[in-house]
Amino acid sequence: MLIILKRLSWVLILLAPAQMLSAEVLVLGSLENDVRRQVARFTPLADYLETALAPHGISEVQITVMREDQDIAGAISSGDIDLYFDTPVIAAKVARDSGAIPLLKQYRNRDATFRSMIVAPVDGPVQTLDDLVDRKIGFEERSSSAGFLLPVYLLDQAGLKLAKLRTRHRDVPAGKVGYLFTGDCDNTMYWLVRGWVDAGAINDIDFRRLDSAFPGQFRVLSESRFMPREVVMQRPNMEHDLSQAISDALTSMHETPEGRVVIKGFSHTDRFERFPDIYGTFQPIFAILNRLISIGMI
Repeated sequence: MLIILKRLSWVLILLAPAQMLSAEVLVLGSLENDVRRQVARFTPLADYLETALAPHGISEVQITVMREDQDIAGAISSGDIDLYFDTPVIAAKVARDSGAIPLLKQYRNRDATFRSMIVAPVDGPVQTLDDLVDRKIGFEERSSSAGFLLPVYLLDQAGLKLAKLRTRHRDVPAGKVGYLFTGDCDNTMYWLVRGWVDAGAINDIDFRRLDSAFPGQFRVLSESRFMPREVVMQRPNMEHDLSQAISDALTSMHETPEGRVVIKGFSHTDRFERFPDIYGTFQPIFAILNRLISIGMI
């Protein structure tokens, strides 16, 4: 299902023909179930880019929100989405399926990177990853890099087998780690505090929040390598001059008062930056992605 959102309104379209978008339209893509939240998030950025890119032939900036990464990949491949914003593992999957190219990385709340952590109560029965066998772990949602994909990779590397549970009241199949989706990181932390799960997957930034609220009460069992907070991908075969103009517009936003207001409202982004080493950044991400695909977890 494809949703094309303009400035102050949005239209739901089951099949959006490619000719609806002219060459003067730049389309920003996002993967999200909550359409209204994405309208609020992307509209100021779309307005800003429309003004900044007008000298480069862009007359309008639209927002396309899709609910499945396969649909995003298809739209990028066909040229119906020009820029795509997401967390690194999902972005890598979309790139693998569409040919999208990494363009920029995104700083949020002064953090350029994050790492995923599997955490558990200090005084609980889970002291190591192996202790999770026959117990339950809370994940955020299936499309979350820090809250699902990276911790699944950590558990796989530890030789543990996972079993999805419909509810937290279900028994865990013998010899496996039962997992449930909590919906978001705040819920994962709440479930941990309430004891509804034996461990939870969150990022290091949220772990600092958890440790601040409950000092010394939770331990880190395992953690991933550092990853970019979020990334911006561009469609393949984008004209070099347009790609350069987009990069210049985004990476200079934090240098002006107007740009700082817009960028701060974009999920507390501080700034966009170019990748110093695209291969070095994404090669390990693609290795993780390939393993997750091979075990049927993405």
